[in-house]
Amino acid sequence: MADLDPTTENLRMAHLNICSLRHKIPDIHIFLECYKIHVLAVTETHLGITVRNSELKIDNYKLYRKDGKKKNKGKRDRGGVALYVQDHISKHIKKLFVSNLPNIDLIWAVINLPHTKPVFIGCCYISEKSDYKYLEGIKISEKDRTERHIFLLGDFNKNWYLEKDRNNAESFSKRCGLKQVVNCPTRLENCIDHIYTNIPELYDSPWSVVTGCSDHNLVIVDVEKIKVPQRISIRYPKPWWWDEDLIYLIKERDDVKRDLTIVKENKESDTKKAKSLRKKILDKFKNINKKYFPQIQPEDI
Repeated sequence: MADLDPTTENLRMAHLNICSLRHKIPDIHIFLECYKIHVLAVTETHLGITVRNSELKIDNYKLYRKDGKKKNKGKRDRGGVALYVQDHISKHIKKLFVSNLPNIDLIWAVINLPHTKPVFIGCCYISEKSDYKYLEGIKISEKDRTERHIFLLGDFNKNWYLEKDRNNAESFSKRCGLKQVVNCPTRLENCIDHIYTNIPELYDSPWSVVTGCSDHNLVIVDVEKIKVPQRISIRYPKPWWWDEDLIYLIKERDDVKRDLTIVKENKESDTKKAKSLRKKILDKFKNINKKYFPQIQPEDI
């Protein structure tokens, strides 16, 4: 029988290589809000000790981070990983592990959710210049694989579509008792952002979304049989940059894409439905244009 408990929902996780987090907090805020993500793994945060957590704060989420190592004096910070966890779930975090493995940025959180095994979520970044041999330092015991649900998300900089890279990835995952489940492009035509898990049968197929703030896609996955408590909504004032028209175009991305296709297909016949859809889409763009690009005339759109 289906789980109809109205107080719980499926666990939703995501990963994004943000390529410098500090100045992209509005983008992260929008993704978390629009896609209702419980846990977001972020790689290449490019943070240093001078950046405070207060600068990275997002309402309703708690941040856990491991900054990358600055290899050369005077050069900007590289690498780095972080987890944004919904605040009502973060209270269930019982342990946090920060790895000091060479050439790998890695952070783990153990979340004790009700009515399920502990959930072990990791965020990993390995640079494109590093070799898969560095992943040999990641150890997952037989006990952990048996007693915990494990999810390792991150940018591994190895293309799942290339046989050599895929063989290396499968060798790593087999050693750890995990399976890589992302099979969609995550950066241009490449699949280099992976999710490894010991419970692939509980997954919906991961899907990716072009973000516009990074050359990587946002990779999202739902875990059907791991339930999390629904958040009691606390309404904070919207940030100054929040715009409902922009949010609509992001939140309803798939619907807008479908509508544009219908409009294109019906352009010649100019049916009543096509006219209505065209007007709905253009109205949104015109509202945005009026606010941000007043020098552009509506008829030019």
